[in-house]
Amino acid sequence: DHIEDKEESRKELSETTVNNWNSIVNKIYRKYDLENDFYNNIENCYVSYTPEALGIWYDWNRDNTNELKERKDLVYRGIVKKAEGNCHRLCLVLQELINVTSDKGVVKCIGVEAIKKAIILSKYYIEQQLKVRKLVDRNNIDNVSIWFATLPESEFSTKQAYECGKNLNFSTRTVDKWLSNHPKLERVKKGTYKKVLS
Repeated sequence: DHIEDKEESRKELSETTVNNWNSIVNKIYRKYDLENDFYNNIENCYVSYTPEALGIWYDWNRDNTNELKERKDLVYRGIVKKAEGNCHRLCLVLQELINVTSDKGVVKCIGVEAIKKAIILSKYYIEQQLKVRKLVDRNNIDNVSIWFATLPESEFSTKQAYECGKNLNFSTRTVDKWLSNHPKLERVKKGTYKKVLS
């Protein structure tokens, strides 16, 4: 509910993105102890987008924002906003790879090639998340079904049923309720159950 579906400001990147980038870049360059005039004062290194790359990012963000407003789907909003946040990180990683493979040296800014590829990867992430969501919706998996699937195929004890429930964060009281009235479970003897083939 706290995720906003508004377009980002075109004046500057969010403080969170800038801080994430700076933190990542500083860690990379500190780890490899790179000495370069640009990074003599490593605390103040700053990576930004080129103006053209930034325009591509903002256009994609605007398109996403418009779609979010039309769909009004909280889960979809979360998926898209997660993908947008990851897109900034992917840009940095891709630009580092581009610079390393083309001997361009340290990253000073994120270019068009990196943002385009990062958006492709982010769109792929969104598509895959939506596929998973459809699968879950179609199968209408509920808690008792998940718990039932984790039970041993052979006879099992109440203790084992509790352990399966505990692994899924279900209380023993809930598991007791399911043991007593699940249509695909049979009580063999006190404290012992088995799955019934349908």
